[in-house]
Amino acid sequence: FFTAQATVCNIILGDCLDGKAGSLKIQDRCLQEVFDLTVDKSDDKWHFVLGNHEYYCFDRESILEKLIPVSQRTNCSPSKLYYDFSPLPGFRFIVLDGYEVSIIGGSSTHHKKYADALLREKNHNYANGSNQWFLNMSTENFRYCPYNGAISSSQLDWLCRTLQESLNSDEKCFVFCHEPIYVHCSHSNNLLWNCEDVLSLLQSYPNVIAFI
Repeated sequence: FFTAQATVCNIILGDCLDGKAGSLKIQDRCLQEVFDLTVDKSDDKWHFVLGNHEYYCFDRESILEKLIPVSQRTNCSPSKLYYDFSPLPGFRFIVLDGYEVSIIGGSSTHHKKYADALLREKNHNYANGSNQWFLNMSTENFRYCPYNGAISSSQLDWLCRTLQESLNSDEKCFVFCHEPIYVHCSHSNNLLWNCEDVLSLLQSYPNVIAFI
């Protein structure tokens, strides 16, 4: 995102490294190679939206330390990896964590158990232990596969409050998440599990300019 004078901030929308780096135990080296090409340590203008491959490589404690900007860490914790910031007056950027409820990056034991139960209910292949997740599945349930997730009710409440505060402050909002939320222009197997809830909320606020 740019102004006529300078770069406001840089946002990478997830999967900044491959999940196989985790299984090969080279994720720190690979992440450093990404940083060598991107992050300027003298400023705080780089933001890494969390994708499934980040969660394949790091636990939530490591993600907080490695991928959450220093300026945001006091507002975050291993159980809360979503945040908002104002890159310049009149604008609010909101970074969601689409894996707060998931089996790969759940923020709590409860969220992980709920994600597992939801997958078993919606995806008979997962329930049967098969890795052919989409075999004989209805397209509308393709989203319920192990590499996707959802935002929690707490995060949804936080998003609502943040949007309202921004509206009261006459700010324009941009919302960022790794998983898409609009069914009609996305592959069904990539959708946020509760995408309709998020989309409905965003559509109710006129200050939301874009979901990216």
